[in-house]
Amino acid sequence: MKENKFFRIAILWALMVFVGSLPAIAQQEASLRKTRGIVAFQPLVFTVNGLRLDYDLAITRNHWIQAGPVLFFNESQNENTGNYLWDSKFLKHNGAGLHLSHRYFPGQGFGQTPVYISYGLMYQHHKIQYLESTSAGDFRRFTAIDRAGVDITIGLVAIAGEILLVDLFTGLGIRVTQNTSDAEKPKLYNDGYLFPGYKGNILLMGIRIGFIH
Repeated sequence: MKENKFFRIAILWALMVFVGSLPAIAQQEASLRKTRGIVAFQPLVFTVNGLRLDYDLAITRNHWIQAGPVLFFNESQNENTGNYLWDSKFLKHNGAGLHLSHRYFPGQGFGQTPVYISYGLMYQHHKIQYLESTSAGDFRRFTAIDRAGVDITIGLVAIAGEILLVDLFTGLGIRVTQNTSDAEKPKLYNDGYLFPGYKGNILLMGIRIGFIH
């Protein structure tokens, strides 16, 4: 009897907590329905000396457009010191690009459905300066890389406090590149996914941290 009484009290308490939270839940849903956009950055881009800032524009609760400009800058301390990404002949890397995509939230849309699918296009231009060793000595050279591609990703969004957003995503893409250089034997910088000259299929994964407005 005591156990049944305790169980009924627990059920009643849970119902009271749930009913009491309904106004807060409704308020959050109403607030998210008015969402116009999201400003976010991708911290993993820092690992390749880049900075990417995304803006997501809400067309409807299900359909969003995302624009993500990205900048790259990296410079060796002197002509004899490289860094973790390049060899000892590396001098300087500048680049810029733009990623455009359409993002779709199924069901009731953003704020209600945490899963989305996204597809889009990207373009980047990179210019890398380095030393080329020849029989006459070391000479400053450059390689310019134009990089384009198509991406398809799926993601999972978590929202806290109606303003903070964390977005985990993964997917696949394809990259094509075109190189221009004044070197006798140009460096292609295509040794792996992280290199700006990489072309072919690519595995995508990352995290976005943003703010809803």
